[in-house]
Amino acid sequence: MTTSINPKQPNSRSELSKLFVKPENIDTVFIKVLTKNDDSGRHGVLIPKDAYHLFDEFKDLNSSENNSLPITTLWRSDYTVSILDSQYKYYQRYPERRITGLHTKLLSRDRPDNALIIIGRQKSKRDVYDIHVLYPDNPTYSIIWSEVDIEKTPAPGLFYLDNNWTPEKNLKEPEAINELLDIFDRVSAAGYIKSLRTGSTGIGFTFETLAGIEENNSREADYRGIEIKTFRTQEFNLSSPKKQDLFLKEPDWTNISSSTVDRIKSYGYIDKNGRHALYSAAKLDQNGHLLRLDVSQDRSKLFLYYQDEAIACWTREALQRRLTEKLAELVIISAKSRKTSNGEEFLYQTFLHCKEPSIDALLDLILSGSALIEIRMHVTTKNTARNHGTCFRIQLRDISRLFNSVKLLRNLT
Repeated sequence: MTTSINPKQPNSRSELSKLFVKPENIDTVFIKVLTKNDDSGRHGVLIPKDAYHLFDEFKDLNSSENNSLPITTLWRSDYTVSILDSQYKYYQRYPERRITGLHTKLLSRDRPDNALIIIGRQKSKRDVYDIHVLYPDNPTYSIIWSEVDIEKTPAPGLFYLDNNWTPEKNLKEPEAINELLDIFDRVSAAGYIKSLRTGSTGIGFTFETLAGIEENNSREADYRGIEIKTFRTQEFNLSSPKKQDLFLKEPDWTNISSSTVDRIKSYGYIDKNGRHALYSAAKLDQNGHLLRLDVSQDRSKLFLYYQDEAIACWTREALQRRLTEKLAELVIISAKSRKTSNGEEFLYQTFLHCKEPSIDALLDLILSGSALIEIRMHVTTKNTARNHGTCFRIQLRDISRLFNSVKLLRNLT
């Protein structure tokens, strides 16, 4: 189906907005440098895991079967728009997710290298996507790439995702990110590097030492307001159930007259050392210690329940402040790891920049069971409380979903 459109465009700070049929209807934008593995037909365009929430989640997803969701895609060419019935698909064999049934004229097999696909999701019709493809010979190509502030020659697979996009939004990165990216390039160019510390923390300690960043265990971020988290490539994958600490935040207890010692004795247990203790991971479903989480209907509070009694809570505002304090900007770096006779070595390969943490995203992850809290305290032999802090944690595979803006700035895998 093809329809005509009015060529007049609204005034905007963004050249990107001029590509969309009605930019004011778009609130989520995804841009990817296409790879040779992307096409318009049967295989479609691969969607990276950090951009899965650009689409609705599959209902009752069976990981052993292929699944698909119908979507509508709008393709603008000159002053007409083609409307296609496309699909968002899950392929169980790999596994991976792609969009298929795309415009063959705009996404041809003989396209030049480094073509961009630009996808805008409509905020009122969540299954309708405004799609455009730009080839490097298009004058707008370099302008768009500069606007999203990925200045290095676009490499296949790099992408940008913004869940809070507006036509006037300034997408330029702060100076600190560009500095950190230069450091990453220098470390990565050195090839495999011997770990400067044994054990699981060696990957982060090695990178931060080479970058000249002092080890940081404080409430503040690591580098000029940027929190850095490093992972071995094999740990950071779609099926990883491994958890990652986000931040510490104590709740407001409903019984303020009780002491921490009293709470441990009331809600805890006797551990193997004979102490009163409360080391417990609480999620949406009640755990073995009778603790569970719940979100208020208006999403203004997160509650901690003991059986059917709300014993503590966090306000929406307090959690948003803590998110912004610790994770206003997050860089996720992954490295290939290998064992040698001299110990472990790392090849730093990917650099993912996340910013604009969202409290709504955190609450959604709690409701889906991906995020949880861990209480870590016990009563000492002197009958005093030892509290190691209440920690918010998340599955590794979902960490980028906390943020409105996600950019894969380097991918050397």
